[in-house]
Amino acid sequence: MKVELNQNLILKLAFSMKPTAITNGKIISTVENTQPYLITDSHRSSPVGFGVRQQTITNLSMSP
Repeated sequence: MKVELNQNLILKLAFSMKPTAITNGKIISTVENTQPYLITDSHRSSPVGFGVRQQTITNLSMSP
């Protein structure tokens, strides 16, 4: 999924609930999740491939 990332959106991400729709920086709908997922940044000034990956319940990692 590609969206324009911001701090508020990143802080609302949870491993157990994968976002399926994000509009204007707000999570609109989610589904239950058991697999890691990646959300990449769509902002034009962000580096290619930059994103946030939710891997475990307690670990949030940022990919360069």
